[in-house]
Amino acid sequence: MRYYFRKYLKRRVLPPTGGVKIILQHCDFLNKQGYQAFPVHAGNFTVGYHEHATPHITLKQALKIMREEDIVIIPEMMPYVVSQFKCKTRISLVQQRLGNPPDFQALGYTHILCISDLLLQETTHYSALPKFLVMNGIDLSAFKPDPAIREVNRVIFLNFKNADLANRVVGKLNPEIKNRVNILGLDAVYKQHELIEQFQRTDVFMATAFPEGFSLPPLEAMACGCAVVGCTGGGAGQYMHDNKTALVVPDGDVDQFVKALEAILTDNALKERIREAGIQEAKNYSVDRMERELLVFAEKICAEASSS
Repeated sequence: MRYYFRKYLKRRVLPPTGGVKIILQHCDFLNKQGYQAFPVHAGNFTVGYHEHATPHITLKQALKIMREEDIVIIPEMMPYVVSQFKCKTRISLVQQRLGNPPDFQALGYTHILCISDLLLQETTHYSALPKFLVMNGIDLSAFKPDPAIREVNRVIFLNFKNADLANRVVGKLNPEIKNRVNILGLDAVYKQHELIEQFQRTDVFMATAFPEGFSLPPLEAMACGCAVVGCTGGGAGQYMHDNKTALVVPDGDVDQFVKALEAILTDNALKERIREAGIQEAKNYSVDRMERELLVFAEKICAEASSS
């Protein structure tokens, strides 16, 4: 019974995910602009790592207050929840690449909302529903370089993003290179301001996640002044341009990853070129841009819902 209580009844805290972060940011901005937006928790959990102003409501509460003229937006990973909502406008928020996508139209969805160019292209292949694009963005007033605290040869990767790949790459590094660098795997325990400091202190960021619909961490690392090396997962190809803003390797290719990491750790001119280009590239993905695109989306979808 103690196990049952701990696992099933005690409210759990979800690990940090970019998808949840974007949903909370969308809700905060929409409420700031005069819309009424609620993040709905369809389970017994809390989110304590992303700073946000909008309080969540439960699925039970959402179903109670829902009206036909309202709009529901549901993450692509839980498509069948849509059957519980009586509203006419039902949108799938696609943030991940779907190997076996459901038939969104048959499930009752009316639109698809994507967070990257890649996902917009991929959803076109498996759904004829009308689509919107609101590109992910980051707060460039917070995610910014701090050269004064950067530690040369400090390399990080995220333990919750294909850590096995990172460990295999580190295991195959030239011993002479490995002995003079500090390589760390970060756990999913940092709030945003703490993660920013970790990025600012870092020289090189290893991008190990794949597949990815967009992938926020490499972009956030770039904005904080890290030279980025690794996999795009598809989605990060939006801003990780090989030998320009990053050193890109095929997803999961250990040998190519080792080669690229050794190159950037032994060629300071290359590292600084990649770093500076990455900082400039990140400026194209501001949260301000995301909010402008979200406002256009909200105006269009609400006007459409009102006229139907």
